[in-house]
Amino acid sequence: MPQQVADTVSQELTLLDQQILADPLKSSEDERRRVLSLLLLTHPGLLSAMKGIRSLGVADWRISGRTIGLIVGSALFGKPEQLGSKLPLHLSYFEGDKSSAGGDLALLRNLQLVLEESPFSIAVENVGPLQSVPLLESGPNQPPPSCTDEAILRSPVQALAVGVRLEAKNRLSIFAPYGLACLFAMKFIENPVHPDEAAVKQEMRYFSSLWPDQIHG
Repeated sequence: MPQQVADTVSQELTLLDQQILADPLKSSEDERRRVLSLLLLTHPGLLSAMKGIRSLGVADWRISGRTIGLIVGSALFGKPEQLGSKLPLHLSYFEGDKSSAGGDLALLRNLQLVLEESPFSIAVENVGPLQSVPLLESGPNQPPPSCTDEAILRSPVQALAVGVRLEAKNRLSIFAPYGLACLFAMKFIENPVHPDEAAVKQEMRYFSSLWPDQIHG
């Protein structure tokens, strides 16, 4: 990582240089991915939480959009008081064969037990095609998502179309189909392939309530 980018991250990764990380002319996508990995892996309790999720054998999972946006926003602008002591941890996973009606509830109970001592409040979303309340409503010509990454690809806000998962040997995999520049810029651009104006406005309102002068469309 070039020194210019490395210098944007303090030893505790509490304050980032947004001008560098949000500008494709000043930093590369690879550099942004490295900074995001460092930011997530050193966030208090997140590595342990992902180890706990992995230990349950959850199928095709990722920590998704809003949680990552909150962590990056807090690193850029400081953690707002409204977040309180528990950060929302949004877990998306894909289970297409819903053989048991109580499967999702059982998973949620297990996650709550595993993450009982973690600094997170867990929110679980099965993006499988048989769910009555999917993560994103499929349009008339769109088949339901076939995996978690496809659901993330359809996120209405490009900046939040990001998912991470802890792989073997504690390697963090990052799925960011639209890149990370918008995330570090906190620029909420609508996904032109899967537009949802209402969802974009909802995310804008939520993040603007935390950082009123820092969120842009």
